[in-house]
Amino acid sequence: MLIIFNTYYNFEMKSSSIQKAIELEGEIKKYEFDKRQFIRKNVDLKERYINANRELKLLIKYTNSLNRQIKENNTSQHKIYKDILNFNSHSQTKNRRNLDSLNNIVFNANKIINYQAIEIATKKKIIQNENSKILKYSLFLNVGSILGFILASYGFYNWRKLELLRNN
Repeated sequence: MLIIFNTYYNFEMKSSSIQKAIELEGEIKKYEFDKRQFIRKNVDLKERYINANRELKLLIKYTNSLNRQIKENNTSQHKIYKDILNFNSHSQTKNRRNLDSLNNIVFNANKIINYQAIEIATKKKIIQNENSKILKYSLFLNVGSILGFILASYGFYNWRKLELLRNN
């Protein structure tokens, strides 16, 4: 009776350790899959970060060109005002109409330039927010990858320990 109970107990212990080893192997595979997903997401975030930096450089170039255009518009506007003031006095009403139309043109051009400057500033802010998010998420992904590797190593260590116990 004792021999039967002892063999049954050994069989139960071996089957439970095999079952635990199978469960641990499943968890290891799950952690490896999660690690691969983290690596893919990290690569995607790095690409988005590089693209955002490229866009930021292009926006900086664009703002520099807009600033040059604003300076040129201001100098041309100053020249136009000088020319208008130098007109003859007998055509003052005609000149006044021209001045009003030129002022409207310059005013509208300045409005457009101001709207574009505001648009560029908002795009810069959006890109800066994206960059901070990307850095934060990449940090989380790196920490998650490291933790996943540690958990996978710990699982492998326990699995190997169980294998050695089973073989003994």
